[in-house]
Amino acid sequence: MLVARNKDKLEATAADVRSVGAEAKVYDLDLREPQAAEIVIKGTLERFGRIDALLNIAGAVPQIDVFEMTDAQWDHRIVSSIIIATLLCI
Repeated sequence: MLVARNKDKLEATAADVRSVGAEAKVYDLDLREPQAAEIVIKGTLERFGRIDALLNIAGAVPQIDVFEMTDAQWDHRIVSSIIIATLLCI
């Protein structure tokens, strides 16, 4: 299961996965939204019957030095992109 907000990059990654003979299901979703996590979890359980592992390789890359970020920028880039998405999938 591959989940991302950028459909073009997601499809490219899925093509790479499929090129080595593995299965790839694509979800063009934002995991910061609670319903998105529910869709992915339901789809995974329907297809495979269980979830063996969750990997969160996500996050918005700040275009500024982290030491120069405001609290609001930190919350948006780090907290909402990584922590919230992870918690919604647990």
